[in-house]
Amino acid sequence: MELLEREGALADLGRALESARTGAGRFVVVSGEAGGGKSALVDAFSDAAQVGRVMRGACDDLVIPVPFGPLLDLARITDPALESALLGGDRQRVFTRLLDLLEQKPSPTLVVIEDIHWIDQASAEMLAAVAQRIDRLPVLMVLTLRPEGVDADHPGRLIGARVPATAALRIELEPLSLEALMSVTDPSAASRILAATGGNPFFVSQLLQSDGAMTATVTDAIAGRVARLPPETRQLLEVVAVNPTAAENVLLDRVSPGWERWVEPAESAGLVDVSAAGVSFRHDLTRRAVDEAMRASRRRAIHASIQKAAVDLGLPAGRIVHHAAAAGAVDVLVSFGPAAAEQARTAGSHREAAAHYRGILEHAEMLEPVRRAEMFEAASLESWTVNDPERAQREAGEALGLRRAHGGPPEAIGRNLRRIARVRWFLGDGDAAESLLDEAIEIMDGGGDDVREELASALAYRGLITGIRHSAGEAQPWIDRALTMVEGVDDDRLRALVLNDVGTVRYLESGDPGTLVESIVLAERAGLHIDVVRGHVNLASCALAHRRYQDCRGHLHDASHYADDNQVLAFGPLADAIRAQMLFETGEWDGAATITARLQNQPSFARLPASIVLARLKVRRGDPDAPEAITEAVTRAQTTGEAQRIAPAVGAAAELAWMQQRLDEFLPTLETAHSVALRSGSARWVGETAIWLRAAGRLETMPDHIEEPALLMMEARWEEAASAWEALEAPYEAAVARALADEVTTVMEGLAQLDRMGAAPMAKRTRDRLARMGVEKIPRGPRPTTASNAAGLTSRQMEVLGLVVDGHTNAEIGERLFLSTRTVDHHVAAILLKLGVTSRRDVETAARELGLLG
Repeated sequence: MELLEREGALADLGRALESARTGAGRFVVVSGEAGGGKSALVDAFSDAAQVGRVMRGACDDLVIPVPFGPLLDLARITDPALESALLGGDRQRVFTRLLDLLEQKPSPTLVVIEDIHWIDQASAEMLAAVAQRIDRLPVLMVLTLRPEGVDADHPGRLIGARVPATAALRIELEPLSLEALMSVTDPSAASRILAATGGNPFFVSQLLQSDGAMTATVTDAIAGRVARLPPETRQLLEVVAVNPTAAENVLLDRVSPGWERWVEPAESAGLVDVSAAGVSFRHDLTRRAVDEAMRASRRRAIHASIQKAAVDLGLPAGRIVHHAAAAGAVDVLVSFGPAAAEQARTAGSHREAAAHYRGILEHAEMLEPVRRAEMFEAASLESWTVNDPERAQREAGEALGLRRAHGGPPEAIGRNLRRIARVRWFLGDGDAAESLLDEAIEIMDGGGDDVREELASALAYRGLITGIRHSAGEAQPWIDRALTMVEGVDDDRLRALVLNDVGTVRYLESGDPGTLVESIVLAERAGLHIDVVRGHVNLASCALAHRRYQDCRGHLHDASHYADDNQVLAFGPLADAIRAQMLFETGEWDGAATITARLQNQPSFARLPASIVLARLKVRRGDPDAPEAITEAVTRAQTTGEAQRIAPAVGAAAELAWMQQRLDEFLPTLETAHSVALRSGSARWVGETAIWLRAAGRLETMPDHIEEPALLMMEARWEEAASAWEALEAPYEAAVARALADEVTTVMEGLAQLDRMGAAPMAKRTRDRLARMGVEKIPRGPRPTTASNAAGLTSRQMEVLGLVVDGHTNAEIGERLFLSTRTVDHHVAAILLKLGVTSRRDVETAARELGLLG
C-alpha cells in the first residue's frame, strides 16, 4: 500500500538530511503505535534518499536483550572491525570505530535503528554517546519507537537526553483519516475499515489485502493470508516467527532443510524479507499473529530444535538462553545463563546481566552448593549496580548461608558479610553494618594473601562508617590497618577500593580531596566502573558537607556522565539526593522539591537524605504537613547515628519548634543531637545544633570548632553573619540573619529575600517583628497561587503548563492566551526549570508526579 498522509513527515526527514549534508547532523525519533507506519516511512525515505551510506539495525523483542544487538546488525554489513570490537565487549574500541565510520566519506550517513523500545543498555549508551556529538557529524540518525513501551527508567530515554536541543526532531505518526482511506477504496469500505482498525496503517493494509472480505479482526485477516500458502511455507513461517530477530540462514539449514524453496511464496505475498542476514517478517505484528496462532506444543518443539541448533552453531549465549527458556530446557538455561550474564556484564548491560542471573537462580536447586553461592554473589553485585539494594542484600544473604554451610572459604564469607553491611548502612542501620563488618574482619583476620583484598576492603569500609558515624579519630585505627595491607601492593583494583573509603574520611575531616581523587584514577585504570562513580559521588557529598557548592556541581556532573556511559545505576538516586540538598541549601527550592518528590517513590537508599531535605523544605515553606514530615525525618535520621543526618533533621525540627514558640519542649532531642555533632568534629553540624541551643538559652560556652556564620549568629552580629552566609551561597540563612537585625532597612532586605524564596513562616514572623518595631508600610507577601503548588508555578505558568501538556506549540499558546511567542518562551523555560526537566516531552510526567494535573 502506498504511503498515505506522510508527506509532512517525509519533508521533515528531508530537511534533517540536508542539514546532515552540511556536517550539522540531526537526530530524529519517529514514534507511533505498533503498526503505525514507522518502518514503512523510514523504508520509503531510505529508498529515495541520496546518501553516502545507509546503516540499519534493529532491536529485538527478546526476553533479555542481547548486548549491542542493533549495532551488531550495522557492523555485519558495514565493518568487520566494528563487529569484532562489539563481540569483544571493548566499549572504547566500539565507540572509536563507530565514530570513524560515521565521519568517513562518502557522506552523509543515514543510520536507522528500529524498535528502540526493545533496546539493550549497552546499545543505548553507545548511541547516546554518538547522539551527544550528532550536531558535529555528517549523520542523520533515525530511530523508531513505540512510546507506550518506554517507562521512566527505560535505557532508551538516555539517548534523547544527550541530544543537543537544536539537533533533535520528533515525528509522531497519527492514524490514517477517513479521507486517506477513501483515496484507496470506496467510501463504504473505508468507513468499515476505519471502524475496525482505528486508522492503524498496518491493520488497514492487512484488511485491504484480504481479497475484499471484511474479516472480524486483523488477526483473522493475517491468518487468512497465511492459510492460502503451501503447508511447507506455513511451517517455515512458524519457525521464523519464534525468532524475534531474523532467522539466520545457517539456522534454517539445520531446523528447516529446503527452506529456500518454501520461503518464496511468503516473500511474494509480502509477508517476509529474505536477505544475507536471514529471513524476517516484514512487520512484527505479522510475526506475532503467526506465533500466537500456533499450538503451545508446536511452539515449544520449535524453540527446542532452534536451541539445539544454536548450541551447535555457537550462537550467542543470550540467544540460546532465550530459546531454552521457551522450550523449558532448564538444564540448558542454567548451563548457558552464566555466559550470557557475563557477556552482558562485560558490555556494560547490567540490567540484562541481573536478569540472566535471576533466571538461573529460579532453578538454583540444580546447581552444586558452591556454584549456587557463586551465582548468588554475582547476582548480588549486579543487583547493587542497578540500584536494587534490597534484592542485593537477599542474594548476598543466600550466598553467605551457602558459604557457611559448606566450609568457607573465609574471604567468601567476609565478602558477603561486607556486601550485606553495605546495604544495611545505606538503608540507615549503622549498628548492624558495624557488627557485620566486625564479624567479617574477625573471620578473615590472619588469613594471609588469600584474604588480603576482602580484609583490606572490610577494614577500609569499617573506617569509613566509623568516620561518618563517630569521628575521624575513631576511624584512624581501621584506616591504618587497611593502608598497611595495601602498602607496596601493585594492584590498582585493591588500592582503588581502599583509598575510596580512606579518601572520603580524609576529605570530610581535613577538606583535602587528594586521596579520594587518587582512588578514582586507580579505579578507572582498573575498569571498576561502579567505584569510579562512587568516588565522584563521595567527592560531591564531601564538597557539599564543606559547602563547596561549585565543586559539588562539578562532581555530580562527572558522576552522572560516567554512570550514563557505563550503565552504573547504583548511585544515581544518591547523587540526586545530594543534588536536592545542594539546591535546597543554595535557595533553588523548586528544583529541590521536584527531585525529592521523585525520590520518595523510589525503593532506594536515597529516600532517607531526600526525606530530610523534603522535611526541611516543608518547614521553611510552611506546608501544613511539615510537622509529620519532620517527625518522620528525625526518627529515621536517629537510627543512623550519623551527624550528617541527625543534625539537619533535628535542626529543622528545632526551627519549626522555635517558630511555634515551643523550643523548650524540644530541648532533650536537641541536646542529644548536639552531642552527636560534637563527637563528629564537624564545624558545620556543630553550628546547626548550637544555634538552637543558644536560642533556647542553653548554651553558655561557645564550642571550639564551629562554622563561622553560625558563631556570628549566636553573637548577634547579624549583618556580618548575613555577609558570611552569602559568601557560602546560603541565601536563606543570610535572609534570616538580616531579618533578625536591629536596623529596619536591614530587616526589610531580609524580608524581601524571604518573600522571593517563598519562606512564608519566617516572612510572617519578620512582618510581625516589623509591626512591633513600629513600621507602618510593610510590603505584602507573594500571591498565594505561586506557593500553592509543589513546583511553585504562578497562575499563568499553570495555564501554560496545561497547554504544553495538550501538545500546543508556543505560538499556539500565545494565540490562546494573547501573549507574544517570546513571552510564552520565557514561561515554558521557567516551567522546565521548576519541574527539573530539560524537554517538553518530560513535562507531563513530572507534572503528574507532583500532582499538578487533574
